[in-house]
Amino acid sequence: MGYHVLRFAFHPGDDTAEPGCPSQCTHESRGQIVPLPDGGVDLQRKEWQVITVPMSALNVETPIEFIRWTGNLDGTFYIADVSLVAAVPPNVPTLVADSPAVPVSFALAQNAPNPFNSQTRIDFDLNRAEVVDLRVFNQLGQTVRTLVAGSLSAGSHSVSWDGRDQSGAALATGVYIYRLQTTEGRESRSLLLLR
Repeated sequence: MGYHVLRFAFHPGDDTAEPGCPSQCTHESRGQIVPLPDGGVDLQRKEWQVITVPMSALNVETPIEFIRWTGNLDGTFYIADVSLVAAVPPNVPTLVADSPAVPVSFALAQNAPNPFNSQTRIDFDLNRAEVVDLRVFNQLGQTVRTLVAGSLSAGSHSVSWDGRDQSGAALATGVYIYRLQTTEGRESRSLLLLR
């Protein structure tokens, strides 16, 4: 559903449940009530606790209509700040259109900073809308990261790269080649990653 976790704050208040008393959180989707895996609340800790439940553990396939907490509790407990946190994949290159002006030619700029350690920026110009393929290769010619693969409008564009491969693993110190390819042509430059 586009969300990464269900997060809420829980306080046991003046609850007098016995130690080990079961408590659970359930969610309801299309009338089906499903217990959350290990609600994660500690009824003996008389303080606010932030509980995070991965959405992958909920097996949600339809929109959540409401959330309900149940259990053998005797007294008052508190729940606050219930939220669904959107998933943001780590280390995703960010593409930003810098300028509405249309460049006069296709061009690939030198990355900056170069050499770099944690982040570098690659700028390029498109003088017309293009299908763009921007990749980083190792010295053996193997693709280590695809930064852009798809259609872009004419203009100046920037992509940031964090020196990680397609799976998110940090690459070793070395010289890498980045290549921009469109129907108009192909251009490559080298960069230096220092760890």
